[in-house]
Amino acid sequence: MDKKRLFPLDNLKFVLIVFVVIGHLIDYGSSEFQADAFHRMAVFIYAFHMPLFIFISGMFFKSEHILRKVLYYLLTGLVMKATVFLFQRLIYHTGLFTFSNLNGPDWFMLALAVYTALMYWLRRCKGKWILAVALPLALAAGYIDAINTFMSVSRVVVFFPFFVLGTMLPPDAVIRFVSKRKWRVTGSVLIAVWAVLNIFWGDRIAYLKLLFTGSTPYSYLPYGLAPYGALMRLLSYTIATLLGFSFLAVVPRREVRLQSRFGARTLQVYFWHLPLLFLLHTLDYQLCGTFLATVPWGYCVSILLSVGIALLLSTKPFAFPTNLIKKLTFQTRHKKKQQTF
Repeated sequence: MDKKRLFPLDNLKFVLIVFVVIGHLIDYGSSEFQADAFHRMAVFIYAFHMPLFIFISGMFFKSEHILRKVLYYLLTGLVMKATVFLFQRLIYHTGLFTFSNLNGPDWFMLALAVYTALMYWLRRCKGKWILAVALPLALAAGYIDAINTFMSVSRVVVFFPFFVLGTMLPPDAVIRFVSKRKWRVTGSVLIAVWAVLNIFWGDRIAYLKLLFTGSTPYSYLPYGLAPYGALMRLLSYTIATLLGFSFLAVVPRREVRLQSRFGARTLQVYFWHLPLLFLLHTLDYQLCGTFLATVPWGYCVSILLSVGIALLLSTKPFAFPTNLIKKLTFQTRHKKKQQTF
């Protein structure tokens, strides 16, 4: 295995960033795009893609250059927020730049900054004890409506256990464990089961997306489930964990030419994908709206379009400004390559 890159994780990250693009292609499309079939696809994706990204980030946490890392995440999130806002104003003539509502992609960068600072502050504590505190707090967060979207506090709290769990598991050990044939078969079965559940019973489990996003309080849950919100969140954690394990198990072990190389560049895709989706939505409203939701091959078209977007944004021109921000914040004599988002 390459000493500089862990190819299974790079392969997985490319798959995950494609899912991110698909999810936002659905979420930021027209109301017609919220067709039942595509809503089921969104539930399938949101169950695991961000928890797994956060778990992978946790696996590569190190208690070094903390201030630089926190600054890098915060600056990247700020520039990302400003870029999305600029495109919203230019294309839709709407949008409000405010730090109190981090409901766009920028929330993830804030979360990484907070997690990095917290884990450094708690570096003398064992991971299991941190997890023992983080998990109850995450379960309780859904009962507080006030932290719905304010500064993405809810998401930061809800997804923190996945980051903590990642810090407790060495990447090499995780890859060796899931590489066994029995786990690859198990993972394939679990993914298939989740897909079948969404295809045939998607209308019955659609409300789970409210839990998967991490930002919706329990009071929004239907069927009188609000009092049992903590139990429902435990269910969502279980689904996310099983699916995360499954995708870790089924991704290719070896370097896959474009997938592995571009899997190391997912941050630039994350940075630019929303402005590009805005442009596509404006240039061809039907492409990101009614067309994909009505044609029989809409699923395939949306997946291929998302793969194409991920490949395009993984090229060198789109490394700006994330590489520049990284260069400015990590200028030091002894540079160490890190495998993060």
